[in-house]
Amino acid sequence: MTEVPQGPATGVLREAGMVHEERWQEIQQLAAAHVTVSEIARMARCTRSSLSYASRRDPLTALRQRLRELAQTRVCFGYRRLRVLLLREGWDVGKERFYRVCTEEGLALRRKRPWRHATAVHREQRRPATERNDTWSTNASGSEH
Repeated sequence: MTEVPQGPATGVLREAGMVHEERWQEIQQLAAAHVTVSEIARMARCTRSSLSYASRRDPLTALRQRLRELAQTRVCFGYRRLRVLLLREGWDVGKERFYRVCTEEGLALRRKRPWRHATAVHREQRRPATERNDTWSTNASGSEH
């Protein structure tokens, strides 16, 4: 039987913020090293039945392909407008499922840069004072306080 790591040196299986794919790859490596299912389940802190899980979800390959084509032609469209185009073509897809597919495909619309006032961009840097009463500031609010 192979050596099973114990304690904190178990590896990536015990990290909290781990991506599902990375965790699954490490489980597959342990299984290839002929570690028993119960030992892998103990290290991964999950049930044995969850290790034999196989997804039956439809991969939606046709939808993903058409979505990529539309996103390439309509670059400025967000996921809502892309979904409207697909609905007009006859695709029957819900908004939550469509949003999930868009994020999985990495089709999120880029965020716009924040709009800034021109005066704030071209303002001079304040120079340091070299002597007493050298730098002054003005009261832009109009009050006389």
